[in-house]
Amino acid sequence: MIRVTATHRFDRPTLSVRALLACGTALITLALTADATEQHPSTLPAGRGAYVFGDSSSEMGNLYLTPGLVGAAFPTSYIANGWTRESNGPIWNELLAPGMRPVNAGGPYGNRVNFAHSNATTGMGNITVTDLNEYDYGVLRQLGRFQGLLAARQISVQPGDLFFINAGPNDLMNALFAEEGDPAATVASLVSNLTGTSRNLFQAGAKHVFVWDIPHIEQAPQFNSSTIPPQAQAGLAQIRGAMKALSDTARTALDTGLSQVAVPADASLVTVRLSKLQEHLSSNAKQLGFTRPATEGCIDIYAETVCSSDRAVQNQFLFIDNLHLTAPAQAYEAAYYATLVDQVLGGVNRRAARLSDIGIDAGRLAADLGQAGMAGADGKRQGFGLFADSGWRRRDAGGDGALAQQTVKAAIAGMSYADHDGWRIALGGGPLEGTGRFQAGGGFDLTGAIASVQVTNNIGRLQLRSSLGHAWFDLDRITRPGGIPTLTPRGDSQGEASSYAFTAAWHVDMGDLFIEPGLGFGLDEASVKSYAERNGAGLEMKIDRMKRSDWTATASLKAGFRPVNLSPNIRLSGQVEASYTRHLDRPGTATLADLIDNTARPVSLFVGDGPRDRVSVAPTLSLSGGDSTTLSVSYATQIRGDKGDAVRAGLAWRF
Repeated sequence: MIRVTATHRFDRPTLSVRALLACGTALITLALTADATEQHPSTLPAGRGAYVFGDSSSEMGNLYLTPGLVGAAFPTSYIANGWTRESNGPIWNELLAPGMRPVNAGGPYGNRVNFAHSNATTGMGNITVTDLNEYDYGVLRQLGRFQGLLAARQISVQPGDLFFINAGPNDLMNALFAEEGDPAATVASLVSNLTGTSRNLFQAGAKHVFVWDIPHIEQAPQFNSSTIPPQAQAGLAQIRGAMKALSDTARTALDTGLSQVAVPADASLVTVRLSKLQEHLSSNAKQLGFTRPATEGCIDIYAETVCSSDRAVQNQFLFIDNLHLTAPAQAYEAAYYATLVDQVLGGVNRRAARLSDIGIDAGRLAADLGQAGMAGADGKRQGFGLFADSGWRRRDAGGDGALAQQTVKAAIAGMSYADHDGWRIALGGGPLEGTGRFQAGGGFDLTGAIASVQVTNNIGRLQLRSSLGHAWFDLDRITRPGGIPTLTPRGDSQGEASSYAFTAAWHVDMGDLFIEPGLGFGLDEASVKSYAERNGAGLEMKIDRMKRSDWTATASLKAGFRPVNLSPNIRLSGQVEASYTRHLDRPGTATLADLIDNTARPVSLFVGDGPRDRVSVAPTLSLSGGDSTTLSVSYATQIRGDKGDAVRAGLAWRF
């Protein structure tokens, strides 16, 4: 029979090795309230596999499913499906990956399996029970079991599967407090074990491996509780200092070791900065709803007390005991992982791609404005003129969790010229502003300036039209949705966009009516300069390059009526244009991103989004006063492709 000692009983420990290792180890992070968690679901897409290796910070029942185990769970332990957790609610990885099951529950295993085991080290062993070899459930032993199931084809690895490794604190506590502990050798072994496990997972076909950094163990109630026996208080500060120094050393060494792992070209090795999450939330604990001191646990192993059987009271604590997290903390650990996974898999880049996409809208609006400068006296009057033009474009762009409503507004003023050979040109410039708002929350603001050039030439019935718009813009207050509101990444950037269009149309008079079928092409380009989204808690991202370039071909049909005299000096004319536009290449944004704190190699991907085809209809009305003044108003709507609308109004006056 295997007997687990103080980990699962209320023995009064002292600051000895047994007391310090009693409850295994847990992730030492902080969290928000359960209510907020419900507002920010943090689950992986259905079908994506997930495999977890580690210690009690990640285990979801393997300890109590161990054959021959003798021991009782804490009275606050959450039990579901017969699996006992080291928390008072579901733990982070079963929230992140619904359907996760402990490996000791047996098969069929599916593609979401938890191999983690309480008290596990990064090696073969388990620190609580050392006298029975069959009780070795360290990470290397867990890896061996995974490899065995893989070889037996009881599980399989798919390219999109995720692998999580959370272990190390047990090694460090054992090294610091065991009679024969060797801290330096332990750190070296820890790094070797975790980097070696990562390599073995890549060899098994893994593409995405996540390894946590070492948490701030010294901040747990284990080392801070006010009920630590008086005889142990004297050396407590020294013990905390030694634990902090060892944790910091191991964290740095692990960073170095992981950066040296040879990662396949199509794979990613990510460091999960949960220590930074801990630091950030620790400094905001009261603001985030924890009414009990973060240095105390609901279960006080020193005083042998339980705060309450009421889960709502338990959740006022960060820790359920001296090392393990409460349910709301587990939920926000899941949210933290979900955000990082989203970064690695490109979802966040689909949202970032909206920054270049709104640049495309700004460029198109710049190219559209200036049309007022082409109006006036039906093109019969030569010479110079002045014009003012303003416009507004709104579009629902993106998808796959990145849907955003984008709006750009601009106004320009400029000068026009027409000669007797049919040439007309208009030049103008003015301010630009806009917003992008994600359906899931977050967004950005845009401010800048635009310039526009319009050129037309009539050669008999052939009408040639070209337009060029350019926009310079600042992107401010960039935020994107995440599972933890206080950790919303923020940033600022700059960008430029250009839009060019050329159309050849054939004018056909039909009495008081006319039609103009036309063909054309266009080029829309936008680039966003390097920028960083920062939150100070290890979910930061730097965009090194973002560029979008779309070639298009357009077929159009314009129909209208000739000016109608409303009075001796006022005439009304109108037209409606229907156009079909086809992207000649795949629309999308090429992005090169760097997860500042989490991976040594930039993430490069092409974010393909947006429709290949769009159909729009645009009616226009013009009101002319004599031969010198023209007021024009137009409205355009897309009836195929992204949902969008545009309005333009302008005034022209010829000398």
